[in-house]
Amino acid sequence: MSSNPLRDRAIVVLAFIAVLGLIAKPVWEGRHQWLFGQEYDDGIYMATAKSLAMGEGYRQAYLPWHPIATKYPPLYPLYLALAWRLEPHFPLTLEPASILQDALLPIYLAVLLVVLRQLQLSWRRTFFVAAMTFVSITFVFLTIRLFSELLFGCFLLAAIGAIETAVERNSRWWATFGGLLTDRKSVVSGKSVDLGGR
Repeated sequence: MSSNPLRDRAIVVLAFIAVLGLIAKPVWEGRHQWLFGQEYDDGIYMATAKSLAMGEGYRQAYLPWHPIATKYPPLYPLYLALAWRLEPHFPLTLEPASILQDALLPIYLAVLLVVLRQLQLSWRRTFFVAAMTFVSITFVFLTIRLFSELLFGCFLLAAIGAIETAVERNSRWWATFGGLLTDRKSVVSGKSVDLGGR
């Protein structure tokens, strides 16, 4: 029996879409943010996002004297400030915030697919790795919660892609761009990832 490459690709793509469909229900139900406030971080992100949206700067308005926020980097709260602009009444703000979080999913997926292909994985393996990433309980949990990890992951994967491109093309421009993306990811999350290696 001979293999039909077009049919094989179609099967892989359909299987990939079916697996991604598994994440649809938790993401849809997560828009209500039924877990909001059980962790400390999401509350801090939303409170500092409100300060940014109201033009008060990056401050901890929930503390006496409204000190400047220093523990968490500002890019993710700045992103969530859009939710406060769309809906300034809490807890109604959580739904647009969830939509903003969900809007990061296709970006993350696109950058992940590009990076996996850059690493010379076949399309079949690329879809498999991406699908397994998207249905892992940790990824789903971080997707439905208002945590910075998804935005951080977008910047991290983009930085890896840019650095890989710099190596392939021996390009200082791509290396600089990768370095800038690496720096931006530290503004998203206080986490650090060593991309140097050697």
